Amino acid sequence: MGALQRFSAVVDTATTLHFVRVDLGTGRSELAHTLATQRDHPALQRAALQAAPELAAWHTFARHPWVAVRGDTVLLGDGRYSPRVEEAWCNFAVPLPGP
Repeated sequence: MGALQRFSAVVDTATTLHFVRVDLGTGRSELAHTLATQRDHPALQRAALQAAPELAAWHTFARHPWVAVRGDTVLLGDGRYSPRVEEAWCNFAVPLPGP
């Protein structure tokens, strides 16, 4: 079995996750995708969401957290598992009740 030559990396800044493909064989890297983290999204401050167990779990577990609001649903994700803003096995989809 040979050494690992290609991999993907997540570069996390204050506002954006950068998904980078790296090829050690060629010495090249390329930006594959970016995702705004929105970790300060106002929906996170709503009392109903503050009480959600999903939010507590996400705060504890996510190393590269991101937030997105789709209609009346807040998606809580971790860039290690999904660079896409969608409902998936690895993202919490929390219903957001009215104000």
